[in-house]
Amino acid sequence: MTLLKRRPRLQVLVHERAHPGAALDVTFELDVARPLEIEHLDVTLLGTTRVAISDKVVSEVGVPIALGARLSEKRELPAGKQRFPCRFALPEWAPPSFSGRVVRVQYRLAVALAIPWWPDLDREFELVVVPRKVREPRDPRPLLFSTAPDGPRGREPHAEVSLANAEARAGEVLRGAVALGNVDGARYSGIVVRLTGHERAVTSGRTAELGRWQIELPLKDPREGEPILFDFAVPDVPPSFTSEVFSVWWSLEVVVTRRFGSDLSIAVPITLLPGSRRARSCPKYAPPTVGNARVQRVWQEVARRVGMQFLEGHLVARVGEVDVRVRREHAEGRPILLAEIQFPKLGLELAGEPVGGLSRLWGSEGVPLGRRTRLSGRDALQTRAVAQFLEPWLADFEVRRIDDQQIVLERSGAGLTAESVTPIAEAALVVARRLPELERTLPAPRGVELGAWHELAGRLSGAVSPARPSVVGDLDGRRVEVGQRWAPGAVPAVHSVCVHSRAPFAERAGKPLPADARALIDAWAAKAAETLIESDRVTLLLPGGLTDPSAVVAAAVDLGVLVDALSRRAAYR
Repeated sequence: MTLLKRRPRLQVLVHERAHPGAALDVTFELDVARPLEIEHLDVTLLGTTRVAISDKVVSEVGVPIALGARLSEKRELPAGKQRFPCRFALPEWAPPSFSGRVVRVQYRLAVALAIPWWPDLDREFELVVVPRKVREPRDPRPLLFSTAPDGPRGREPHAEVSLANAEARAGEVLRGAVALGNVDGARYSGIVVRLTGHERAVTSGRTAELGRWQIELPLKDPREGEPILFDFAVPDVPPSFTSEVFSVWWSLEVVVTRRFGSDLSIAVPITLLPGSRRARSCPKYAPPTVGNARVQRVWQEVARRVGMQFLEGHLVARVGEVDVRVRREHAEGRPILLAEIQFPKLGLELAGEPVGGLSRLWGSEGVPLGRRTRLSGRDALQTRAVAQFLEPWLADFEVRRIDDQQIVLERSGAGLTAESVTPIAEAALVVARRLPELERTLPAPRGVELGAWHELAGRLSGAVSPARPSVVGDLDGRRVEVGQRWAPGAVPAVHSVCVHSRAPFAERAGKPLPADARALIDAWAAKAAETLIESDRVTLLLPGGLTDPSAVVAAAVDLGVLVDALSRRAAYR
């Protein structure tokens, strides 16, 4: 053998990407110029993790990896290319290669070729270990974030952000949408979408920013609740990772800038998956709806839950003779929910609105109802009974207004979630269903002889409503209505007797009444009674409260005669 030796040229062939927990096939190729005697050929896979303890101190942490193998003992290598295959088994817990500001994970393939009586061949090659791929296909993981889930308070800025998928690979696109609230008062000027990476060393607790990438969305004429779509291409960056030594995580931050006042920021956590870093064709999912479109879907869901209809942005329902409507509005610069309950007139002269704190505690007028409302009415006993009946369903809301024909409930919030809208809608429906029971259970007002009203109802084959009080019945085939009217101070002033005609009266403008009709009206006027003639009915107003049912029946008979007289067209010729 010649005394002048030449070290062979060395190449390392890695057949596929290295992954933790997977076998790695590597081929070491020696190109020998002339026959060469060697002592041995050793290869080693080395892995190290270094963590910055401070700006100047670096420490190796974790369990270092050193996987070695002897590929050849002492022998003579012939001239030409010689290949030595080898397989390494990377541990499952091995972290991927990473180069950050705080943490650095490196892998090397070391080759030691011992040549007797000559300088050995020692080489190291960097090996990139990547996280294991996520199997395809994968389902999207949509996200929805809001600066205030129940809506903004007053004029404070508000935004909602959604992502079609919170997982992506390098080269893929994150699709999202932004919707702005309180546009008139917040004075927005622009939107910045920013992708930011972070790393953290577990042992030292030090964190650092890996980097940031951003795009800007122009904002010329923003509209309340209108979705603004965006696409963000993920750059070639390390994927998300968590181990006992360090972690890497990513966030997509949406910053809404303002002309005056602090900016509004929403950070959405996302996961960057390992895989090919080449741009790829992937499904384009639509982001979840935000703003007005999302609110519409929320209210449609509430309508389905409670059994209402969603029409023109409102929840509506009709329960018997009662109409219910739930809607949103801004009052004094703040968003609120309103439930309006409309019903036939009760005739109790109810009135109630919210009052101040001191009036609520010490006010002597009215009965407490809801959080801040005091309820008043014609009769104190009836008013108290109404408040006690309604209080169980209205205690959690503010009663903005209540009278004989409506109840308006109020609750703070913009109604952006089903959980915030459902309670007020359910309470309004319960009240609507229970209102007929309220009328049946109310006591009669003071100064009313209820026995006389029941006797009258029997003689007219009708029913009595004690709370008003009133009777609707029939006499000689005509509809008869008897009611009570009141003077200030809850004193019965007059009771009314109304008899309906079977057909509208003939036109009598400019013509005298028939003689028999005039005689009846004059007789009643002498007794301080007033007669009202309408197109299809005649009403007699008698002084005081009802005490004599026989007198009322007699008046109804006479009113029937008057109706017949007014119905005869011949009397006007």
